[in-house]
Amino acid sequence: MGLTLDDLRQPNFGARIWGYDRDEVDQVLASVVVSIERMQRRRQRDAEAIEAATADARRAHERAERAERERDELAQHLDSADEVLERAVEEARQAAQALVVEAEERAERAEQARQALQLVQPGTDGAGANGQADLDLPLALRAARALLADARSRAAAIEADARNRAPAGTT
Repeated sequence: MGLTLDDLRQPNFGARIWGYDRDEVDQVLASVVVSIERMQRRRQRDAEAIEAATADARRAHERAERAERERDELAQHLDSADEVLERAVEEARQAAQALVVEAEERAERAEQARQALQLVQPGTDGAGANGQADLDLPLALRAARALLADARSRAAAIEADARNRAPAGTT
């Protein structure tokens, strides 16, 4: 036989001459009913709290998974940025090296031209009748040196630009 709260609220006891005091029994039963109702409410609140905590944990888990995916995507972007930076720096180095080689070749050709003029006109340091060769050779050497300095400067600028365009922390 199952006992319900209504059974406890309105008990139906048989009458006896010698038995328990009906008022005391009613008080005990009322106290039992109050205790059971309190436990049922607590159980309901606990169940709701567990359900809310479970939902919170589920949302936290989903946020954590999203954060991990975002972290992985950022890591991939960072790796890509590192690769782009490395390629840009390498291209800048190659461009700078090509400019330096070109400037050195021009300077060497100018020096060879100066030496060739000295062979043609010894003792004149390559000057012609009007002194024009003396003016052109130093001018050519200065131009070659300026070209070399410019090539080095441009190479440094290209490399700095490549580093500046790279995302922070990828150098």
